[in-house]
Amino acid sequence: IALRASISASDIASAGQASVTVYSPGPGGGTSGATTFTINTGGPTITNVSPNPATGSNSPQTMTLNGTGFVSGATVTWRDLTFNDTYADRIPTSVTSTQVVINATFGNDPSSWTAQVINPNGASSNQASFSVNAPIPVITSLDPPSTTAGGSAFTLTVNGSTFHRSSVVRWNGSNRPTEPVLDAVGRTIALRASISASDIASAGQ
Repeated sequence: IALRASISASDIASAGQASVTVYSPGPGGGTSGATTFTINTGGPTITNVSPNPATGSNSPQTMTLNGTGFVSGATVTWRDLTFNDTYADRIPTSVTSTQVVINATFGNDPSSWTAQVINPNGASSNQASFSVNAPIPVITSLDPPSTTAGGSAFTLTVNGSTFHRSSVVRWNGSNRPTEPVLDAVGRTIALRASISASDIASAGQ
């Protein structure tokens, strides 16, 4: 009522379809009609993420996920392990069987991340680890830009695009109490520093 056949690994090395028939030798006998056997694509695998480490930025940057088994229509899930955030269903700019290219924004905070590719059939890759390093801070403006010698203590707002939550304002090379100013998605867009009266006791720069 049944036959068992040994199918080798090479027989199913590539996704697609195989035609299955049964042959019975004569006299008489012959070949049966064909039945289709489906060989599904295996799950995706990420071998590495590039660049790694990435340099933090509040603007999108191009990331490349190299591996195997990626399918057109795949999406990417990012996980920020440092701040416990997940960003699912991100759409790549291009997908081939061995490479996913995608734009992503990671912020400026030094942090640890994973990337995971999910194919349209729901098959998920491993979670590939990579890190984000803080960029060099750049000041764009000060508010206020000046004050009068001998005045009272005040709060100095330092604006820039490459700060992170642990950045510290330094006054003549010495740290001052600092708090980050965050936007709606948690990116540091400015720093507020407490400047004491003794810091501005004398005129100068």
